[in-house]
Amino acid sequence: MTASNNPVTVDATALEAAGEKLRILDFPSPPKPPISLASDYAALANNEVLPHIYFAVRDVLANAKAALDQLGANMVAAANAYSHTDQTLGVQLSRFKFQVPESNSATSGESLQGPEGK
Repeated sequence: MTASNNPVTVDATALEAAGEKLRILDFPSPPKPPISLASDYAALANNEVLPHIYFAVRDVLANAKAALDQLGANMVAAANAYSHTDQTLGVQLSRFKFQVPESNSATSGESLQGPEGK
């Protein structure tokens, strides 16, 4: 695995929008299983098997919808956390004056002054 020199960035607005889109996504409802009133063996087999398939599909769709709702909620929470962190760090960094060092005489420690000028 190679290290990347690119900083990791997060577009909190896009992340939140994607999370909201997942949360409001409509899932199709499975159709009701057909029940045959005929008494031949195929109809009896369908009446026995199809409801089980229907209920399995219904349960899987419900679980998938719940998982997408949770994923969307997690994405929105992450976007809010990123925004809050950016805002908090921005406030903290605004307390410092960053000065460009004069020629090469200043060391990196001398170019950063805290809130009290130290």
